[in-house]
Amino acid sequence: EGNHPYAAFCCLAAARCCETINQQSAETSYDYEAGQEFVKAEFENKDLHQDGFDEYITEAIQCYQRAAQAHLREKRAPLAGSLYLELAESLQALNNLDEAAHYFDLAAKLLVGDSLRVVTTLAKSVHCKAKLGHVEAAVD
Repeated sequence: EGNHPYAAFCCLAAARCCETINQQSAETSYDYEAGQEFVKAEFENKDLHQDGFDEYITEAIQCYQRAAQAHLREKRAPLAGSLYLELAESLQALNNLDEAAHYFDLAAKLLVGDSLRVVTTLAKSVHCKAKLGHVEAAVD
């Protein structure tokens, strides 16, 4: 408890080391783990009612993006889609609905071949957009 940012920074350091020695799968794994730790840190801040500048969620988004991009480079779109879906669900839980809708949309585009997940993911995106009052965007 309370050490999530430190764990995240350690994971980021490990990811950069793996990048230097060209260990792409380990780098991706560490980036993902760092993203998870930053999300936990953001939830912890919210639980403690410490309104900040959402710095941890910004870092989490960057980590998830790096991990997803690595999967896309390796032609593993469903894995990238799963990462974006996990990120979107965290953003939704943190009431960051605009960003959540964006990542739900990205996830749906990458989860091709799994119709049920695509439909449920798009439904979550529509829900976020509707809650924001973006009715036209929700219908698109």
